[in-house]
Amino acid sequence: MSFQAKEWDTKYINDLPDSAFAYIVKGEKVEGKTVPKTNRNLPHHKMNGDIDLPHLRNAMARVTHTNLSKEQQKQAHDHLLRHYREIGMTHPPCSVPGCKGYYPQEKKSMLEDWKSFRAWQEALFKAHGKRIPIVT
Repeated sequence: MSFQAKEWDTKYINDLPDSAFAYIVKGEKVEGKTVPKTNRNLPHHKMNGDIDLPHLRNAMARVTHTNLSKEQQKQAHDHLLRHYREIGMTHPPCSVPGCKGYYPQEKKSMLEDWKSFRAWQEALFKAHGKRIPIVT
């Protein structure tokens, strides 16, 4: 099973608050957001502050492919890994220095983890071109 990320265009990402990103390189603040916008790295929260699972996974996969220094990559990785732990998602060891991975003690089923279930459901409906009311 795979999750497919909803396309986030540049405008959507630029409108996100700083708290939606795993790492922000210091810069000026304009209207509460860091500028230049390229200083904001690895978006993974939606506009309302909820974690977006497909973008969380994508951010974790791209940590070492950013222009961040090794120390900054580690800080971004640690931030994302905290979300993995909160959600109970598995993360195998990776190339970030010191990463031992994370394996939850008890895996949640899709029915117990409604956020994962909803992301899976939305991806399924998008893939098949059908729209069915989503239970919230």
